Order: sequence, then C-alpha cells, then structure tokens
Amino acid sequence: MIDIFSLKLNPMICCPLKLILFGEHSVLEGGSCLSICIKKYCEIIELKKSFFVKIIDQNNNFYYISIESAKPIEINNITEFEYSIIKVNSYFGCGLGTSASISLLLAYIKLSNNQINRKINIIDTHLILKQALAYEKFFHYKSSGVDVYSCFYGGLISFQNDKIDKLDSNHIEKYKILLYDSKISKKTSDIVQREMKNKKFNIEKLAEISIKANKLIKNGFELKEMYKLIREAQDTLEDLGLVPLEIQKEVRRLRSKGIESKMSGAGFGGHLFTFVPRDVDIDGWFEIEIERCGFRFNID
Repeated sequence: MIDIFSLKLNPMICCPLKLILFGEHSVLEGGSCLSICIKKYCEIIELKKSFFVKIIDQNNNFYYISIESAKPIEINNITEFEYSIIKVNSYFGCGLGTSASISLLLAYIKLSNNQINRKINIIDTHLILKQALAYEKFFHYKSSGVDVYSCFYGGLISFQNDKIDKLDSNHIEKYKILLYDSKISKKTSDIVQREMKNKKFNIEKLAEISIKANKLIKNGFELKEMYKLIREAQDTLEDLGLVPLEIQKEVRRLRSKGIESKMSGAGFGGHLFTFVPRDVDIDGWFEIEIERCGFRFNID
C-alpha cells in the first residue's frame, strides 16, 4: 500500500494553508482581517475524469464528496467509481484554512471535468475562484471569503468586504513565526452559528485591533508593540467564550515568560501563533515560513 504522505509535493496542483493574524469573526461583520499564507499545503495527488473526490488528512481521516451538482454532497462510499484524491498536509479542523484550500482544489477538479478538448489555462482562474467561494460557504455555513482569497493569492493580505490589499511581509519576516498545535479539531460552521458573550462589543474590538495591526505591519514594529495587540485580541477571543481551557493554559505559560500569543481562526481548537526574535525557540512550538505563492497549477 502506498503511503500518500511520503509522496513528493507536486507544486503545480496545490494550494497553501493560511494563518489568520487578526480580525477573525469581525470580518464576517464587515471588519478588516489580516491573513498570511504558510508553507503547509493541500494538493491534488490523483486527478481523474470524475466528479467524485476523496479527501484525506495527515491522520488518515477521510471522506468522499461529489461535486457534480451545484453544492458538494458528502457520500458514504464510492468504491465502484473512479475518484480524484486531495491530500491535506494537516488535519481537518486545524484552524489553518483547510476548507478554503480544499475548496480551490475542488473547483479546479470540477472545471477540469467540465472542459472539453482543452486544458485549464490562466484565464480560467476567475472561474476557479468564484466556484471555490461558493464551496467555502457550504463548508463554513457563513463565509466572508477571506480564507479563499488568502489561499488563492498567497503572501500577506488585508481583506475587508471583498477588497484585497496585498501587503509587504518584510517587517514580519524580521521575526520568527511560531505555531502551537492544540491538536483540538473544530468545526467552523458550528462556531459561527453559536451565541457569543458580549458579541457586538467584542466583534467591534477585534476589528479595531486588526486596523491597528495593519498599520504596524505596514510601517514596521517592535515586538512589544505587536504583543500589546496580540494580547488584546486573545483576551477578546477569550471573552467571547471561544478559547478552550487547554489553549488558555498555553497562552498563560508563554505570558509568564513575557511572550504573547493568540489563537488563529474561528476558535475552540486549532493553533496558536506568536512572533519571537530569530534566535528564540519555544518548547512545544514549531516555526512556519510565509508562502508568497498562492493556488497554482500546471498550465502547460
């Protein structure tokens, strides 16, 4: 049996994952959001002339989906059919935008099946983006589009009401970006529908923090300036009731060392992130790099 996770990444039909820095939840209400692509990927490892797709994560969790109709339909078993395979180099519900990355690859598969006597080319990318945005709403129930746009364009973006501003990541790259994996899988569609504590006040606060962070990232910053915003955002997420106790404990552990961290994504699991000097490591955390390229495929 072939171990698909030992196969070499095909950079021509793949899509990066992303990290929401600031503005989660508030972006759904029209606030600004900062997102950055990272060097973790979803990829198509087998492409068939079929509307059936198997999606499998690094923990060998998988499901089958049909994309023949307008909305994706999860199905129990398709052993009698051919199917494409999408490999997720993380786990479902990790908080790093797997749904967005998968949506873009599903859109590519659907378009490649609909094309007659020609390959997909660069002018088709707007069709892929449009279809992926529709798929993302299916996965998340409610979607601003920031995850899809972030994974599509790559690098660092500011997003608000479908307006995308590509930002220079040089000031961020003065520092090391570290992630902490809580290993708690969450379902975004459930989270966005739940009641949140002090929602109106806290959502507005997250939007304001995102605007301040945008200015720092554009103009350059010292860690103490960024840590102030990271702490405010994390405390706001906790006040909303979105942060599990296990994650709060890790935040407090780092805080006792003078390092601020925050949860990325919708909440109730996933990853924490922080910025540290280049010569600093933290036990139990790992470094990630920025991926400047977004969704890409072979157009030869």
